[in-house]
Amino acid sequence: MAVPENLSIQFEDYPQLTFIPLGRKNKTVRSLSTKKTKALLTRLNEAVSLALQTYSIDEQLLLNSFLYNNSADGFPIPIDRMETIYPHLWKPQSFLWKDYNKNRGVPIHEHEFYPEDFSNMSKEELHSYLSKLVKEYMFCARIHDSSREEWLLHVNSRFFDHPLVSLYNRNKEAIQAMEKCENSPLLFLMNNPEKVAHFRNRLEVGLRPFRSLSYEAFEYGIKTCVNESIIQIVPDQEALLIHCSSLGLSLTYHIIDDCVTLSEEFHIVLANKRLATTQRLFKELLKENNDLICKMSKLQKWKIAAENYRLVITNINQTIQQIEQFSLHSNHVDEPPFLAFMNDLLTLDIPINEEIELSLPHFSKWNVESQTALFQTMEDYVALLNKNVIHQQLDEFSTMYKQELEQIQKGSLKAPIMVQKKPLSSLSFYKLLELINLLKDSQAQEVYFQIVEGQSTNSMRQKGLTDLHAHGLLKNVKRKHIIAVFNQFQHLELITKNSRGFTLTPRGQQIYQLLQGKHSSAS
Repeated sequence: MAVPENLSIQFEDYPQLTFIPLGRKNKTVRSLSTKKTKALLTRLNEAVSLALQTYSIDEQLLLNSFLYNNSADGFPIPIDRMETIYPHLWKPQSFLWKDYNKNRGVPIHEHEFYPEDFSNMSKEELHSYLSKLVKEYMFCARIHDSSREEWLLHVNSRFFDHPLVSLYNRNKEAIQAMEKCENSPLLFLMNNPEKVAHFRNRLEVGLRPFRSLSYEAFEYGIKTCVNESIIQIVPDQEALLIHCSSLGLSLTYHIIDDCVTLSEEFHIVLANKRLATTQRLFKELLKENNDLICKMSKLQKWKIAAENYRLVITNINQTIQQIEQFSLHSNHVDEPPFLAFMNDLLTLDIPINEEIELSLPHFSKWNVESQTALFQTMEDYVALLNKNVIHQQLDEFSTMYKQELEQIQKGSLKAPIMVQKKPLSSLSFYKLLELINLLKDSQAQEVYFQIVEGQSTNSMRQKGLTDLHAHGLLKNVKRKHIIAVFNQFQHLELITKNSRGFTLTPRGQQIYQLLQGKHSSAS
């Protein structure tokens, strides 16, 4: 029910009209006594009566059901607190799928009213105007029994029957492949650039109808944005205009024909032919590029070889990462070209369990993007495409990096930390890491500096800070040089400066644990 019974007021003198008080908590109309008001209402009553004569009794009852749930039976006329007729009439959508609170009344929202001022219209103008409005109200009355959500879901089902949407769903794989292939780097590796350019031009033309909507719209219609969709009524066409801004989708549902039309229509037979033509041109293009097909086949073999050694390569990469973490002089280890090549292969996204097909869908699966250089690089390693040779190469890399890591872990770590142009010893380096690991952010940064300076205040003694191994570590060193030491630790990404104190980074924690066994007894 749109208008509660207590808000619909009728007067015997105007049987075709129902008065609805405007404004919050305005629920009554005491009188309509002025001559001007009576004259206007008389003309309104007559105009509504004439407009309703063209409709059957059942249709008029349907209108009453729509507006008042049969508790009243007149055209809705707004009246304000001063008991003056509001000179604008409601749009029927103001009542469609909407309930007004019987205690709060009917608020004034300008967008819910027609902009025309009917109070100054002539008799003929008013009759014509009311005839048009009653038609729109009757249209809303016919559709109000089904909820907004029910209509949208029904329209969505008809959306998928639209010829363009149906064509998309029958050729979805090919259309999506065309989108992926349009700018594929593999096209630019082909011979005969003129034919490639012609193919891309035909592909663009073939995709044009399917770019008129988002692919999400083709897939789901308005089902995903039922709550966001805006419905406008088009009474003259017996239609609903539906717009979903999130999908950029606008469509018109024609109730009598029970079908959907889109804001832009295309010649479906021609669109279908263009899809077939585009796929045929692509097959012809591939047949003329046998060299590229051979290279794609070789790259598949390399990709399979890399996948067979994925675990081995991953372990080598982890060893390299540990070397980089423990090496304080450099954050980067240069990897051999062949190892870099194998790592690139592991990130390559191409089909390896399928034979190469001369088709757009298969071609679209080759996501090489910036990795087209691999086509040239693999030619440098033709002699290595052998299971035993690859195993030997990777085994050599694994052994080399493991030995390098062991040397770092066993040897004395030389910290590139300078204190007044003198290198900080490995033991002092460890003590500073130990200090930060123990205190974390429990103390202010000033306290860290006081500890390494060797200060011994009563507060520090009570906290046991004077018993730490790092106490007095940088005794007789000026404060600015001590701060510089901590800055160097941050630059090496070993510690993090917090709002209170310092903490070890994951890298700092690993190096601290490495040094712990070597220096704990000495400290």
